[in-house]
Amino acid sequence: MALIQAQPAAVYNNSFFELFSVASTGLINLNTASAVALQMVPGVDDNIARAILKRRAGLDGVDGTDDDVPFRSLAELQGIPGVSPQGAQNANRYFNVRSATFDVEVTAELDGRTRKMHALLRRNAPNDVRVLVCYWR
Repeated sequence: MALIQAQPAAVYNNSFFELFSVASTGLINLNTASAVALQMVPGVDDNIARAILKRRAGLDGVDGTDDDVPFRSLAELQGIPGVSPQGAQNANRYFNVRSATFDVEVTAELDGRTRKMHALLRRNAPNDVRVLVCYWR
């Protein structure tokens, strides 16, 4: 008789690209993370992740519109159903509310030819943005 019963492995229908960055602070931005990325944090289940998405989407419930309500501090997690006061206090171990790295794509057209430039940028401070990688495609 086995003391530990085997549990099926969790299946995620996402790629590593959607969950990880090659250049990051190691924290998840509450204002940009998907529900799946949020659920990678211990204690964050589907209900909490969806409540975070709903809260930041504003009244219309659609991310990326004028009525969005971004998190300005981690203390605002205390208003999310299912997040305990202790969970909100420990949030700084996993989350932040600002991104430090950005993937930028610029399309340029000259003499009927189009090229795309990709860059990975890192913001160290508001006036200190560095190009980490830049390439044409």
